[in-house]
Parts: sequence; C-alpha cells; structure tokens
Amino acid sequence: MADDVDVCAICADNCIVNSKVIKCKLCVKSFHPVCVGLKDLNCKYLCEFDNLISFCDNCKQVGNSSVTKSHMLILQKEIECLNREKDIQAKLISEPQSSLELHNSNPIRYKKSSVRQKVLLLQ
Repeated sequence: MADDVDVCAICADNCIVNSKVIKCKLCVKSFHPVCVGLKDLNCKYLCEFDNLISFCDNCKQVGNSSVTKSHMLILQKEIECLNREKDIQAKLISEPQSSLELHNSNPIRYKKSSVRQKVLLLQ
C-alpha cells in the first residue's frame, strides 16, 4: 500500500482520493464520514470551511485538557451561525418579497461620523 493513502481509523479501509475524508485536528487520524456518523451537511461544512475543525471521539475525551470546553462551544456557535446564514440565503433566493421585508426590518443602520468612519448604530 502506498504511504500517501489514508486509512480510516475505524474500519481500516482505504480512504479513496475523491471521497470525503475527515481528519482529527489533534491526532490527525483519518475517518470516513459514515464511520463516525457524520451527516452529509455537516461533512460538507467541514470540507468547505477551513476554519472548522473536527476531533475524533478519543481526542474529545482526552480533549478536556487539550481542547477546552470554551473552544468546543465556539465551534458549535460557529456551526449554528453558518446554518442560520444558509437558511437566510435560501430564503432570500426563494422569496424575493421576503428579501425586501428583511432589509426594511434590519435594526442595524450605518451613519458616517465626523472622521468619515462607518459606525454601527442600533435603533
């Protein structure tokens, strides 16, 4: 077997080059998304966004010392934000009238200050 071929740490099968592979950020082991029970949508996010990271179950257990709970909470919040952003984008595309309503109901307004910097003002 070639040295550059990843092997799933759970099923010990090769990770095909064109298939999606999840790598643990700490131990750098490779996993098939199916083997770790990862849903297609979550796998897509992990593969698309470089700033999202994943940990295998073993590293999660050890992670209480290596990866603090606050880091995990931050990652969970980021995933939640991405999901909300995706939902809003889908709504904006599918419902043009809703886009206008959403724009008009936005509580954030921009105003130029004396030094011509944009400052967020909440109404």
